[in-house]
Amino acid sequence: MSGYGTVQSFQATDKGATVVVTGASPEWVAAQFQAFFFREGYKLEKTEGMTSTYGKGNAIARLLLGGLVKRSKYDVTISGSPESVTATLGSAMKGYGGGALGVVKEKKLRAKLLGDLKAFLGSAAPPTPT
Repeated sequence: MSGYGTVQSFQATDKGATVVVTGASPEWVAAQFQAFFFREGYKLEKTEGMTSTYGKGNAIARLLLGGLVKRSKYDVTISGSPESVTATLGSAMKGYGGGALGVVKEKKLRAKLLGDLKAFLGSAAPPTPT
């Protein structure tokens, strides 16, 4: 389906968000999420069907040095039909490697990312002509 989707709901969750979009194909919604993550400096690390993993930072360095190395990773799963597409975004990082400070930093980073995503999706559709 061609055209632009309309965000019907954006519900923040403990690990990310659930976004419902109408008037667009699942592929269009997936492309919007990909454009957002690429803009934020993330790389596509893995795709299986309609689930993609985006990451930023060095995974091996994070394992070796823990909270001293910045690392973010998000899974995005797209499901539905052109009438209603649901995108589920979840952080694949817990922040435990950095101790209590790492958990707090992860929550702050996630909150900022969700705010930026909400603004980005709100600008994904062109303005309504007047």
